[in-house]
Amino acid sequence: MESQYQRVTGIIPVYNGRDKVARAIESALAQTYRLHEIIVVDDGSTDDTAEIVAKFPVKYVCQNNAGPAAARNNGASVATGDWFAFLDHDDVWRPEKTERQLRLGVDPHVGVIYCALKKIDQVPINWDNLWARNIVGTPSGTLVRRECFLEVGGFDPRRELIGTEDHHLWMRVALTKWQFARSRGALFDYVPTNQGLSSQYQRMVKAEWISCEDIGKRASLDNQIIQEKKVAIANHYIQERSEERRVGKECRSR
Repeated sequence: MESQYQRVTGIIPVYNGRDKVARAIESALAQTYRLHEIIVVDDGSTDDTAEIVAKFPVKYVCQNNAGPAAARNNGASVATGDWFAFLDHDDVWRPEKTERQLRLGVDPHVGVIYCALKKIDQVPINWDNLWARNIVGTPSGTLVRRECFLEVGGFDPRRELIGTEDHHLWMRVALTKWQFARSRGALFDYVPTNQGLSSQYQRMVKAEWISCEDIGKRASLDNQIIQEKKVAIANHYIQERSEERRVGKECRSR
């Protein structure tokens, strides 16, 4: 019945994505559950991204460079769908992603439907697990109900939070009445960006510290809990950097 039809808006933020954005758009157009609309938000690209996007039947929105969170929010502000499906320009959806995830949206209490790629993140969504790590993961694997997204205020666009703005949003959702639902199986292909990863560790630690302090205050957490979380964040990145250096050393010695 028409009343049961749920409109899904695909929102693709892109910055200098001439080499990858076409694949992302094609995967959105290939969904077995046809999207109501696809909005590509150009975050001030300086390459020919606009010309590539113009080849597809999508809505193109251009903004001054403000970061991925602001681009996603901009797309949501002009979207008319009941659900927002975010897709980073260097990721790709599998054809059945929208159809399979939307089945879980029948429950009106569900605000976010996600697909965890790592087995370690296939645990129940509760405050302790989500506070410990970003179980929900990248926005490319989610469907977010319009009401839920607007109620929590969307992604925090502060540049200091770039890289952790998704976890920040999921934790804010967890502080509301909205529930999470996890779809089974891998429904998208995530492409991590490793450019200059070593030089980004300090920035990422600061971003996560800002995020956990903000969320901790919102959740009225004891300051000791917040400080323990900040130590855990620092230790996590120290371990990652040590592992990266070890692997790099091994590769150079071969």
